Amino acid sequence: MLPVINNSEAFSRFLDLYREHNARGGTETHQRKCRASDGTYYYKDVTRKVNQIPESVKTTFYMILREYVASYNRTASQMPVGMYTAQDPPSLLTNRIRLSEACDCSDKTVYNHIETLGSLGVIRRKFHGRKKDFELWISTDLLFGNSGKDGAKNAQKTQKTAFSDEDRKNLPLNNIHREFLEKENRSADGSFCGYGENDHGERGRAGNPARTAGSPPTSAAGPPDGEMSTGGAARRWPRRSRR
Repeated sequence: MLPVINNSEAFSRFLDLYREHNARGGTETHQRKCRASDGTYYYKDVTRKVNQIPESVKTTFYMILREYVASYNRTASQMPVGMYTAQDPPSLLTNRIRLSEACDCSDKTVYNHIETLGSLGVIRRKFHGRKKDFELWISTDLLFGNSGKDGAKNAQKTQKTAFSDEDRKNLPLNNIHREFLEKENRSADGSFCGYGENDHGERGRAGNPARTAGSPPTSAAGPPDGEMSTGGAARRWPRRSRR
């Protein structure tokens, strides 16, 4: 089973390597010709750091790490167990164009950054013919730690453990949720707004609310002759004489 890669821990290990390399870079001093306000020239010593990795390489590595971890998790979920190990992890098949879109820079810049990361031993590549695609691996020391304990710890976190008998006693009963739904359904059956049944089992619009279980039956007769139900008080109309 492949261990889980923690992006933040892997990037933190890269930052330690990045700072250590820049600290070992050293400095050099050279003279620069300057012009004074009166028009005369003089020389001054200027000290600068050498063999430094630029800040933009960190951003490129972070984007490569994200792409690699996404491909790593997809491969680990699809491939059979035992095909890859922590010492021989799966690779990322990509190219400079695809990485330049992810890093928001030119493909030439991505190529130079990959060359720098390769010289540090952070990544390695394997090219595939004239398509300019290549497989890319990130150092397992950065992914899982130098001692390999981090990878084993992450692998243990992914293992599923069964509930013990004591834990099962603290879990709620299975029929609690079912009883709650039955109560809701029972209360919803008698909540038809404005629709009810008469004594003959006919349903339709009625002035009386719906009949619920246990309630006495109501008369299905409508308002008396000459009256109409208007939602409020009954209104009496004059009766026409028949000729």
